[in-house]
Amino acid sequence: MSLATGTIIFAIATFFSRITGLLRDISFASIFGTSSQYDAYLIAILIPFFLRKIFAEGAMQLAFIPMFNERLNDRNYDGKIRLGRSTGGNTGLNRNASEFASTIITLMSILTIITTLIGVSFSGSIAQAFSGSYDESVIELTSLLIKITFPFVLFISLWAIYYSILNSFSFFFIPAISPLIINLSTITGIFLSKFFTPAILGPSFGFILGGLLQLILLAIYARKKVRFKYRFSFNLKMVKKFLPFFLISSITPAINQINSLIDVKVGTDLGVGVVSSLQYAMRLYQLPLGIFGVAVATVAFPNIAELINTKKIKEAARTIWEATSTMFFYIFPSTVALFLLGKDMIVLLFERGRFTPEDTMNVSAILMGFALGLLFYSGYNVLSKSFFAEKKPLIPTLVSFLMVGTNIVLDIVLGYSMGPVGIALATSIAGGVGFVIVFFLTVRKYKIARSFLIHTSKISVCTLMMGIFMFTFRRYILGDSLGLILNIVISVFVYLFFAHILKVKDVKMIIGKLKRRTNG
Repeated sequence: MSLATGTIIFAIATFFSRITGLLRDISFASIFGTSSQYDAYLIAILIPFFLRKIFAEGAMQLAFIPMFNERLNDRNYDGKIRLGRSTGGNTGLNRNASEFASTIITLMSILTIITTLIGVSFSGSIAQAFSGSYDESVIELTSLLIKITFPFVLFISLWAIYYSILNSFSFFFIPAISPLIINLSTITGIFLSKFFTPAILGPSFGFILGGLLQLILLAIYARKKVRFKYRFSFNLKMVKKFLPFFLISSITPAINQINSLIDVKVGTDLGVGVVSSLQYAMRLYQLPLGIFGVAVATVAFPNIAELINTKKIKEAARTIWEATSTMFFYIFPSTVALFLLGKDMIVLLFERGRFTPEDTMNVSAILMGFALGLLFYSGYNVLSKSFFAEKKPLIPTLVSFLMVGTNIVLDIVLGYSMGPVGIALATSIAGGVGFVIVFFLTVRKYKIARSFLIHTSKISVCTLMMGIFMFTFRRYILGDSLGLILNIVISVFVYLFFAHILKVKDVKMIIGKLKRRTNG
């Protein structure tokens, strides 16, 4: 499967998942607004999400996929290499790969069960640490919600293993769309919240149930598509080889997630509702980041890992720059759209019920700050993958230390002087520091491709033309909610039109695939 095809498949699936995430946040905004109950919920799921980014979506994929790929290519089982990596056909794991996956599931089950027990036992201390500036009732509520939501760490860590297995065989759609289950389950809990006291218990139970159902879906899908069924295994040699790489790989996502923890801590010091406002802005910011930035990195990573493992360095370099240019194709226009239409999006999506026009102004200002970092974090996510594919996580780890150090200093300087907007700006500037460093390190190792520079210049022109149209349409033609929808739709066509005129490769691939499907 080509990078462009995999990215589109992943992006479509992630789009549906993120849309349900928006619907979830719209529901929260209508019923809970920027209340202390919603703040308590966000703080309660902060630690599980923090560990999810480290153990599940972070270190698990970074460590598991390269080592799993090695075993998939093992010729010692029946003298064959497993078939169907790129075809999505009837595939299966060899004995070595299957034992490795089962061993890691056993290992992660043990580690995350222990982690969950610790989290539940010390929920009061965790709540005090992150919501200590709130009333005692809010702290107690946060502690209760932590007890309910902490088992999510176990579910999401096992989900990440199945997710990585399926990605290694180029199955992207179902893994990428599976978070939709959590969102729908949480939405159901929101609308049933009137039956709970306090009401926030409804979405909390919905959240943890969705995490379990998401895991079950991927376990069933992996058994059907790649014939993997977990059987108890604990190969000590595999554990000894995997665990050090996993722990080292966990440092980078752990450091990056410290940024979020610091943002929340400073936000709680700035008053009730700030954490909620940061979340609403982050939701819109993460929409293009998740759909496009994460999509490109996720699809490219197994290919880069396999090429580096098989010593195809030139092909690996070409894939790295192709992935980066493809990411730019989607992120450039997304960034401009957030700047020009962000406030209108917030009005359309959130401004109802307990979410007031004043909340809209606050959230839109924060969104501007986050939007500055969209390109940086998307680029860093793609380029840093090459270091993990080489099993050399030290460089991105050191860069992450520098990023979090920058964020801590700027959170204190800008957060307490500028308010919530300063928190967003600190996050973006820290992302910029990381991106610039890994970009130059990547150029140093994998000489920058001329085609990459040409492609970036073309999409810059296309984005400029789209931005001019978008600004003109909003200001002089139609600026209401209907105008927002029309503006986005027409602007997409304007962008694609100029991309087609300038022969941008991403558009050429899309048109070519559409023609083949039509003719076929």
